[in-house]
Amino acid sequence: MAQTIAKKFIDEISGQVSKLPKAPKLVGFLANDDPAAKLYADFTKKTTLECGFRFETREVKKDDLEEAIDDRINIYNNVWLWIDVL
Repeated sequence: MAQTIAKKFIDEISGQVSKLPKAPKLVGFLANDDPAAKLYADFTKKTTLECGFRFETREVKKDDLEEAIDDRINIYNNVWLWIDVL
């Protein structure tokens, strides 16, 4: 049942994203070695791609996280960007 509900939303989102000149890119930061966090990152990537977005996972040390986020913001300045810290 959950997949049926999710599919409706994924289809609606991917339909809207496909109308954009370029798909937005989501960047997820993985800042630890927890296998559950890696699994979450993989699931997030799968769903994001199904919705038509581009996705990038960046593995960083916890102490370097803020700098890594700042770097991505500077690279994608003036571009719609969602950052998810995993």
